[in-house]
Amino acid sequence: MKNSILRILSLLFVIAALVISLCIWRWDIFFGRTTECAYVLPDEPHYVQMGLGENGLSDRTFTWSTASPDTCLLKLINMDANRVDTIVRSAGTLVQTMGGEQYMHVVRLQHLIPGTYCVSLESSFTSHPFSISSPSDTALSFTIFGDLLINDSIANNAIANAIDNANAIAIYTGNILHESTEQNYQRWQQQCADMPQLVPQIAVPGSRDYDRGIGRIIDPRWPFHFALPLNGPDRFLGTTAYIDFPLCRLILLDTETLEWLVDYTVLQTWLCRTLQEAGERWKIVVMHHSVHSASAGFDHPRLHAALHPTLDDADLIVSGNDLTYGRRADISLSDLINEQHTVPVYVVLTSDSAESAVPKCSPLDHRIGSNRAFFATLHVEPSLLRFTTRYLAYPDSIYDAFTIDKYTKIVSEQPGLPEEVIELPARHADSGLRARRFEQLRAARQSQ
Repeated sequence: MKNSILRILSLLFVIAALVISLCIWRWDIFFGRTTECAYVLPDEPHYVQMGLGENGLSDRTFTWSTASPDTCLLKLINMDANRVDTIVRSAGTLVQTMGGEQYMHVVRLQHLIPGTYCVSLESSFTSHPFSISSPSDTALSFTIFGDLLINDSIANNAIANAIDNANAIAIYTGNILHESTEQNYQRWQQQCADMPQLVPQIAVPGSRDYDRGIGRIIDPRWPFHFALPLNGPDRFLGTTAYIDFPLCRLILLDTETLEWLVDYTVLQTWLCRTLQEAGERWKIVVMHHSVHSASAGFDHPRLHAALHPTLDDADLIVSGNDLTYGRRADISLSDLINEQHTVPVYVVLTSDSAESAVPKCSPLDHRIGSNRAFFATLHVEPSLLRFTTRYLAYPDSIYDAFTIDKYTKIVSEQPGLPEEVIELPARHADSGLRARRFEQLRAARQSQ
């Protein structure tokens, strides 16, 4: 009896020691909270952001924040007809964070007719022009960013220079900010304010958009800044959605809150139905975590098991998180050797070079890149998808490019691409075994 009690106590002691060790090792992940300096917003709105509704062609969402609880009036001016089309009164919602509080406003406008508009607030002298394309337009443009991790070091106009098409739509694969603080939100907004007219801003949340802790709680400002259509599953309402265009369906997935089996089941069921209902249009999926990781230590086996079979019905899947660049078709190594490249295509994108990760150098990846910041442009045409990856610091320089044929589903890489940039990030230079393993994998890839 005494020996049994001692064994039980020993087992409990070992379990407690393991739990304590795990908590010490992952303290910031489990219990850490983002610190934020105190802030006070000006009474006048300093920025108006535009998003998209369920109908990506004609629905627009406008968001802004103020320090005052006073009601705001938003005016929509039709510049072609030289008249005020809409006036909307917004009371705002009080949002409190560690650094202060603000009133955040969301106005959703639907069924706007094609033309040129200006949106302004009654209390502001600044107007923000934007345009609505005609359904007869045969092309659609997206500018896609990976993890930007914006802090005080991002280059001025980096985002504005990347979005050089006034009709483009900006998409972010999560982790726009290094930390969710008001100062970083304002740095990002200043980047967007440098553009000559409003560009729709669409995002999925990443790990840094959530407060750290055992329970995953999104930063309260995020759902207002990125007011997605409310057509996702109940457990992911406001962070998972789809947006329809005449040529494609854009599906936005929140993979950060996948903790329990029911989460995976709900998201997989919704994704399956949403892809099927898209019909013959192009199907483009944007998510934060990668189904096929391009970096060492970034695998998500549960995500792969839950979503990989369903994503076979998509044409293009773009993700972030891995802090390196990768592109592959969902094929076997034998298919890769035989150059049988078909959809779906998986692209992992990073727009930050300061925190680059170590690439896997997998032979299944058609193209990889590390230690550089990239962004991508996606042109959607009736029979062709054109995907081009460029350097964020040098927007005219192409790093990767491919097309997808609508009818044959064949993926064609642009000939004459520059040599792959495969470098060990400086912060991993002293990692010993990992560095040696990386050099072996890089040598093997370059000898192919």
